[in-house]
Amino acid sequence: MNVSINAICRKDRINQNRTTNIYLRFTVDRRSRYVSTGISIPADDRDFDIPTLKIQNPAVQLRIYERIEKYGKRIERLEALEVPA
Repeated sequence: MNVSINAICRKDRINQNRTTNIYLRFTVDRRSRYVSTGISIPADDRDFDIPTLKIQNPAVQLRIYERIEKYGKRIERLEALEVPA
């Protein structure tokens, strides 16, 4: 099982206070699932034409990478236990 994890912003999900949540996109066998990270950034700081995130704030980048690493470890444990997806 090969899992791809990417951080994205969804342009259809802008909050009333003009912020957007950062989601993690999990892709397995061309099927995608989205999980919110709980991290919000101002919608004006995000270019929706680029599919990947280009965040200048190192604190936000660190929090995103920590979430990706956490989910990556969970996936590795499930693969070691041979749990079906």
